[in-house]
Amino acid sequence: MKQFALLISLFTFTILESYGQCTGCGGTTNNGNNSSAIGTNTVSTGNSSFASGFGSEATANYTTALGFYAKATYSKGIALGSAVKATVYKSVVIGSGDWNANVYLENNVPRSLMVGFQSRYPTLFVSESPLSAYYNKTGKIAIGNVINENGYMDPQAKLHLRADAGEEAAVFIEPHTWEPRARANLWLGNMYHGVSAEFDNGLVFHTRTAYLFNEGNIGIGVTEQPQYLLEINGTTSTKRLRIYDKENPPQKGYVLTTDAGGMSSWTNPEAFGKWQQNPNGTDIYFTAGSVGVGTIDTYGYALAVAGKIITEEVMIKHPDNWYDNVLQDEYKLRDLKELERFINQHGHLPDIPSEKQVKESGISLGEMEGLLLKKIEELTLYTLQQQKMIEKQQKQIEALLKQAENNNR
Repeated sequence: MKQFALLISLFTFTILESYGQCTGCGGTTNNGNNSSAIGTNTVSTGNSSFASGFGSEATANYTTALGFYAKATYSKGIALGSAVKATVYKSVVIGSGDWNANVYLENNVPRSLMVGFQSRYPTLFVSESPLSAYYNKTGKIAIGNVINENGYMDPQAKLHLRADAGEEAAVFIEPHTWEPRARANLWLGNMYHGVSAEFDNGLVFHTRTAYLFNEGNIGIGVTEQPQYLLEINGTTSTKRLRIYDKENPPQKGYVLTTDAGGMSSWTNPEAFGKWQQNPNGTDIYFTAGSVGVGTIDTYGYALAVAGKIITEEVMIKHPDNWYDNVLQDEYKLRDLKELERFINQHGHLPDIPSEKQVKESGISLGEMEGLLLKKIEELTLYTLQQQKMIEKQQKQIEALLKQAENNNR
C-alpha cells in the first residue's frame, strides 16, 4: 500500500513539474466544491475532485484524474496515465491506452485495480477483497485478459493467468544463474511439498506422504498417449515385484503366465494342457481357457483357427435377432429415395457393416444371416409395392386407351 501511495505521489509530482503548477491554465474547468484543476483542458466538476495534465476529467465526487486524457467518472475513482478511464465506484486504473486510436484502458469493475499499457485490456488486475467483519480478507489477482461471459474481469483463483491468442500460457521460474547446484522451486502447501528444477538432477518432486494420480494414465519414455495406468518404454529395476488381485488372489505355487498381448496373471500350473474325457471315452473337452488351432492368440473366443475350416453343416443356436417383424404391419419400410441417399453417402446398405468394419472386426455368421434375411424381406416388400403400382398403372393405361378409342369413333 505504501508503494502504491508513493507511485501516486511521484506521478502527481511529475505532472505538476511538467505543467508548471498553474491553476486555471488553458481551458480548465473547476466548479466542484473543494475541487482542483491543473494543466490544459482539464475538468474537475465533482466535489473534492482533482484533475491534472492534458484533457483529464474528474467528473464525480472524490475522484482523481492525472495524465493525458485520464478520466475518472464515478465516485472515488482514480485514473492515472494516458487514455485511461475509471468508470465505476472506487475503481483504480494505471497505464495507457491509445488516444489517437480512441482506445481507452477502462476499469469497469468496482473496488479493483487495473494496470496495463498500450491496450484496452489490463496486464494486471487486482479484485476487491471479500467482505468480512474484521476486513481481514484479500482479493484475487489476474494476469492477462481474464474476463467472464459478461465481459468483466473475473479471476477464478487467487492467481489466474490467461495468455493472449498466439501466446504461450507459461509461468517461468528462473534462478539467478543456471549452473551446477542451481535450482528453481515451486512449493505447494508447505516447504516439504512441491517441485524443483535442479541443474544437477533435473526435475525433482518433493512430498512427505504419497504421490496420488487419480485420473488419466502415466507414460515414461513414450511418445504417444499411454494406454495403461502406467506405461514404460524402457528397462525398470526393482528389488521386488508384487502382482496381486484382491478378487482373484494367487495361491502358493502358482506361476505367472501371459497372453499374446502381454497381459500377465497367476495361473495354477496343473491347468496347463489338460484335456478331459467324458465317462464313455468318446468325447474330449477343455473346461478352462480357449483353444487355438494354428495360433496362440484366440482374441477372447473359445475357439480360434488360423486357416480354413471344412464341415458338412454349421448350426448357430440362439441367434440374437431374427427379423420376422419386417413383415408385420407396424414395420416402417424406408423410403426408396431415403435409401438411395444413404447408399450414396455411406456406400453400403443400412444395418449392413461397411467393408472397413468387416476387415477390422470380422463378421458374426448368426448376426449376418439375420441381417441378410432382413434385407431379403425388405426387398420383398419393395417388390410387392412396385407390383401394386404396376397393376394400378396398367389399369390407368387401359382406361386411357379405351377413352381414346371412344373419342376416335
